[in-house]
Amino acid sequence: MKLQNDLDAICEWIKVWDMGLCAKKCKVMHFGRLNERQKYITHTKEESENVLLEVTSCERDIGVMVSSDLKWTAQVKSACTKAIKILGMLKRTFDSRDKSLWAKLYTSVLRPHLEFAVQVWRRTGHKNTFGFESYGLRNEIIEDGTNKTE
Repeated sequence: MKLQNDLDAICEWIKVWDMGLCAKKCKVMHFGRLNERQKYITHTKEESENVLLEVTSCERDIGVMVSSDLKWTAQVKSACTKAIKILGMLKRTFDSRDKSLWAKLYTSVLRPHLEFAVQVWRRTGHKNTFGFESYGLRNEIIEDGTNKTE
């Protein structure tokens, strides 16, 4: 109930300062199994219209995926998916499979995407630390650099 009171106070502040609120961008994420999963309402600029806030289980905040169960599987999956797309783009762009070229491409282009926010989820369990291997990303990089001949 405290959150609803805070939302009402924000709506009053918005009304006093003659500002608008985009209720479609506002979402609620419930944490914990014992959470009551209450529904929350915001008021639009017109007093007559109340909008029910959408409930979400996973959201991106500052580039990091946060889920309601506080597991980092979505973040690992997102990083791997992005890295696989970048790897595909690099494969289409560069015909050469020279090891030194691919080592430089890996460290400068691909690795920053894999290591983004790794400090957050790395210590949470071994299931996520091997997430990259489960997507076959590591093997794909190694095999493409060593097995193909020019």
